[in-house]
Amino acid sequence: PFAKELNQVALGIAALAHDVGHFGLNNTYLRNSLHPLAITYNDLSIMENLHCTVTLSILQRPECQIFPVVSRSQYLAFRKLVIDMILATDIKTHFGALSDFRLRLSDPTFSLMWELARSSGGTSKQPTAEKGRIPSNSSPRQEEMGPRHWQRLRSWQKLVPANEDEVNQVRMTLIRAADIGHSAKAWNLHMDWSKRITEEFHAQGDLEFKMGLPVGPFNSREGFVMSSSQIGFLTFVAIPLWVEVARLDQPQHRGANFKAVHDIAQNNLKSWQRLEESQKQKDFFVMNATSEATAPDHDKDEGVSSKETMNTLPEADEVARSATWSNTPTAGQVRHLSPSLRHSNSFVGVVSGYPSRPEASTFGSRSSSSCQMLAG
Repeated sequence: PFAKELNQVALGIAALAHDVGHFGLNNTYLRNSLHPLAITYNDLSIMENLHCTVTLSILQRPECQIFPVVSRSQYLAFRKLVIDMILATDIKTHFGALSDFRLRLSDPTFSLMWELARSSGGTSKQPTAEKGRIPSNSSPRQEEMGPRHWQRLRSWQKLVPANEDEVNQVRMTLIRAADIGHSAKAWNLHMDWSKRITEEFHAQGDLEFKMGLPVGPFNSREGFVMSSSQIGFLTFVAIPLWVEVARLDQPQHRGANFKAVHDIAQNNLKSWQRLEESQKQKDFFVMNATSEATAPDHDKDEGVSSKETMNTLPEADEVARSATWSNTPTAGQVRHLSPSLRHSNSFVGVVSGYPSRPEASTFGSRSSSSCQMLAG
């Protein structure tokens, strides 16, 4: 029981502290700028190693001794689990870890429910594949799967309880999901955090440009379109992870309704797609209105002037002014607009990624929450 409680505490602390000490710059910038932290941690999961160091240093303080009675081995196990989970939030490991987790869930004998697995006739032991015990017709790939595959052959598809390594794999997956958890928060929270993170990326891009470093693909303000950026993030990073997490709701795992969390992320994706389509229609209208304003008057013979026609439509500059910084036009769209519109104050604010009034785009910094994206 104590080991279970120790694991739960480790999960809670890793979740709370997984971004502690973050100062708004990512590992790529630290490596490219030869930052002292990159030297200290040898370019490996630089920020994540910093979070681990800060977290465990705090726990060493006399006033932060949260374990009054704990053996050295127990504390070391707790410490290792905290480190492993914080390091798991390095986005560089995301896709490989997701692929491994997807493969684990595809094993029909894999179960997170020990009682359910035992009742099905499975075993919690991990026998070794002794020489001569694996059937001669087994392939090298099957042999490489190791003890779990051997159990699968012996149990004839009965459920086999997850071992500690497999449980840890699930833990790492869940903290990765929590790290990008704003993607599955209610729309207002998701929008707010998307703006905060975007501003953080753009601030780093400004610094990279100033220092002559390569500007990250998501860090440039020029040509940035908020809706397109979030659609890409949700489609290729967040939702594939939530799809696999939702599989934990299957009977052999008895998850806590992860499908509902997945559905929220899907709804957020649809909202961004609607915003993108709306912006495309708005840009199309602006271009048409600008074209009408500069076109020769061919309607005089029919008794209808182009000025009268334009008076029935919103001014092109007013349409541009109504656009928010999160719906920035692309460079291609800008080139199609008239010179007068391209250089108007309201449109310059939209293209630059900010409203015309700088004070209208003040967002909280990453340090405003210890959990950052974890809790949204």
